[in-house]
Amino acid sequence: MTHDYEVSPFSSIDNLCDYLKRKPVDYGSIVDPSTQVLALGEVHTREITKQEIIDNLKRFKELGFTHLGLEAFRSDFQTELDEYQETGENEEAVVEDIQNSFGKYSPNTTMLYLQMLDQAKQIGIKTVAINMPRPMYESNQGHGLDAGSLRDQWMAEMVQRVIEDKNERKIVTFTGQYHVESSPRTMVGNLAQHGVKIVGVDFAGGAPSKRKACEIAASKIGASNERFMVKFNANAPYDWIIHLPQVEGETEIEVLMGMLSQQPIPLMNRFYV
Repeated sequence: MTHDYEVSPFSSIDNLCDYLKRKPVDYGSIVDPSTQVLALGEVHTREITKQEIIDNLKRFKELGFTHLGLEAFRSDFQTELDEYQETGENEEAVVEDIQNSFGKYSPNTTMLYLQMLDQAKQIGIKTVAINMPRPMYESNQGHGLDAGSLRDQWMAEMVQRVIEDKNERKIVTFTGQYHVESSPRTMVGNLAQHGVKIVGVDFAGGAPSKRKACEIAASKIGASNERFMVKFNANAPYDWIIHLPQVEGETEIEVLMGMLSQQPIPLMNRFYV
């Protein structure tokens, strides 16, 4: 199975414009007291999404969220992650782990994840590594199994362990956008099938290498530089889209020309993001 991260779920950009009856971002309106999981999805190359998490961790805490689940870290790295959050030591191992995985996506990814960990610790949110260990992923793939779907099941299980340990535990997850779609094969889909009360949000905006349909739609209504949220209907793959400001000076033609020169993402990398 492959997945095109930029395919719109809507029939046309003009139809999508109808959905952009935008409101200022308010996470308190996105979730309610019964929400157990707030699943936030991104395109990994976009740095503005990491900054959005950092800037809103305090708000998540106010809304009752106790944990932050990150796809950027494999679950077999939890011990090292705990040591860093509890003592401030082991930073070198954390940096190396990010640089060897998600750090490849953009120049400031490593710094932003460190800031995220530090901010979470400061306000009392525990960080949880939810990604499948790479050896396990590669072993599943080598045996002809659907490694991508198994990885989503793994992440869903990691999230369930958090919220089932104590009733008052709630978690914000931050992953690639595919994992927060409502498909039965995704992390969000797996959690929903187990009765978990979950809200899925896709981030748009930032510095795209190619634009999503919603980003082109935002430019058509003069909202490219705005931070806003849009609620979608039941047929959409996400409950909400949060649009973050797009890069100034980047024209639609330049983006479309960039799309023509892009090479397809290798199959394994499509799964392991």
